[in-house]
Amino acid sequence: MTNDEIITNTTSWFLDALNYAECMFGARDKEWTYVGLEFRDNGPYIYYYPNKRISIVLSTGCINYPLQFIYQLSHEVCHLLYPTGKADANNLNEGISTFFSKIYQEKHFPESVYAIENIVKSRYFNAYNIINQIMVDDPRFVFRLREINDDISNITFDQIKEANVDIADETIFYLLKKFE
Repeated sequence: MTNDEIITNTTSWFLDALNYAECMFGARDKEWTYVGLEFRDNGPYIYYYPNKRISIVLSTGCINYPLQFIYQLSHEVCHLLYPTGKADANNLNEGISTFFSKIYQEKHFPESVYAIENIVKSRYFNAYNIINQIMVDDPRFVFRLREINDDISNITFDQIKEANVDIADETIFYLLKKFE
């Protein structure tokens, strides 16, 4: 994939990633209006505008690196499913988004190890690793959690227990901690 193909197909990549994330994890919060994709030197992140408007901000440099572009876009797309209006993601939220970015990138680039090589070296690794292990055993885990509480960043210990998944209490407490 060339840089021109990335630019030309950005909307298609976005829609494909959003559809895939919704199929895996449930529908996005439609109270928020997605207003577009931005590129900034300090990306990637979700940017919250007034009146429940939201955009995805990617790093300016990713446009020159297709694998990084797909990795960043898919991670941030996953955050669109359950926006909160502030930077308050917990380890569960970031673990799910990181898990999704790896799955989505491998869907389109099955020979690539780019995603996992970056995850292993990042501060996202512990959260990703826990979610990956859970999803191997229970691919519907996140979907079921969101049926209990759609807001992943504000889910409770008891709600995770209600999802009836075999996770140690210490692991649940870790997943509920604010991501740092």
